[in-house]
Amino acid sequence: MQNSAKNRAGLSPPPLDLWSLVRGTPQIDPNDLLAAIESETHQKSRDFRTRILIRDCIQALERRLSNASVWNSFSAAAKLVIERIVVEDLGTTGFPTLDRRIMERTDRETILRYLRELGERIDVPTRLELGGSAVFIVHGLLRRGTEDLDAIDEIPQTLRDNHDLLRILADSHGLRLAHFQSHYLPEGWRQRLESLGLFGKLEVFLLDPTDIVVGKLFSNRQKDRDDLRMLFGAFDKEATLTRLRTAGHRLLAEPKLRANAEMNWRIVFGQSLPV
Repeated sequence: MQNSAKNRAGLSPPPLDLWSLVRGTPQIDPNDLLAAIESETHQKSRDFRTRILIRDCIQALERRLSNASVWNSFSAAAKLVIERIVVEDLGTTGFPTLDRRIMERTDRETILRYLRELGERIDVPTRLELGGSAVFIVHGLLRRGTEDLDAIDEIPQTLRDNHDLLRILADSHGLRLAHFQSHYLPEGWRQRLESLGLFGKLEVFLLDPTDIVVGKLFSNRQKDRDDLRMLFGAFDKEATLTRLRTAGHRLLAEPKLRANAEMNWRIVFGQSLPV
């Protein structure tokens, strides 16, 4: 599935290193942060700013998790490096936003387990078309938490009428079915849907990732803008422009939507939208 996303949409997973993880990302998974710190300790040298970052990350993690959970996550060699850094006189906190940005991400398997249980507990064969950030999470292209699995246009009636089941699954998996309007998607999106598979009686299709990127470009929501920034290294700029030029005429013709796209493009790439 992940390779399919890369081949069809020009996407590749973002790098996982300490600075990439904390610089400009609204959510940081604690396990990703622990792994990135471990990796950073194996580098031959660490400048002053990196040592401050490691110290602040450790302090933020200790406030979020137990001390044992933090320190037991590291190898013996990493512990020695970190112990030397945290006792250094490095001055005041350099990264004050870390505390509120550390939160668990939603992973691919969590989404698949939700879909498996949903499909096993319904009686009628149902087709579910999903878009939104969950598609990037399934493809391993986005690391953040979400509570929503976004159906395109509407939640199928066989699912939305099953209130008790949806409430039970929301409590069990921390996920809920929501929906968004396909008005914000480029033309021809339905022909580019990709099957995720059959889950019991539930057949799931995923929106093409480039179509989602295009849709987020026309959004004025901060969450969508954050996703675009987080996907900066994962999506192909030229593939996105090609999709805009070939399938985005209706969206570009709406002044408010075009203004959103132009602003978001300037924020992400620092240049005017070349369309």
